[in-house]
Amino acid sequence: MGQFKMKLKLKWLEKMKKDKRELKKLIQVVEQAYAISLSPPVSETYDINHPDGSDKVYKSIVLHNKLTVLLISDPSAASNSAAMSVKFGSFDDPSDMQGLAHLIEHMVFSGSTIDGGENDFKDFVGMHGGDVFANTEPEYMGFSFTIVKDHFKAALEMFANMFN
Repeated sequence: MGQFKMKLKLKWLEKMKKDKRELKKLIQVVEQAYAISLSPPVSETYDINHPDGSDKVYKSIVLHNKLTVLLISDPSAASNSAAMSVKFGSFDDPSDMQGLAHLIEHMVFSGSTIDGGENDFKDFVGMHGGDVFANTEPEYMGFSFTIVKDHFKAALEMFANMFN
């Protein structure tokens, strides 16, 4: 592998390790928010404007590591969702490796080291009434899932592990 490609791969792996650490912290925050008693380790908390008559609770928090988290609680919802954006998109593809960000997007959802199996996360979410989604944009990649409430914590742990 060429030196440039190796440096790019190492840079991307370092970013993914950092994102994994941030996602693990997010799991803790989400668990606390799920109980609607927000006392996570935050440096800032903001109320979010939302539609009149909405029963949802909206909060934006900034963790000490500068990760911004948007929490939306809807006690009447039958399912829960989580999403993560990574600041690495198609504009970051090297000229000799066009499509790298899109390939990475597909590789992230192809396996989880907890289970080790290909598509285990997608299968788990699908078996429990949910769906997964990923997209690559010019400046970021997005990953998300929705699942019935009873299986959210297990799915969130698998989701976090995909960024290992």
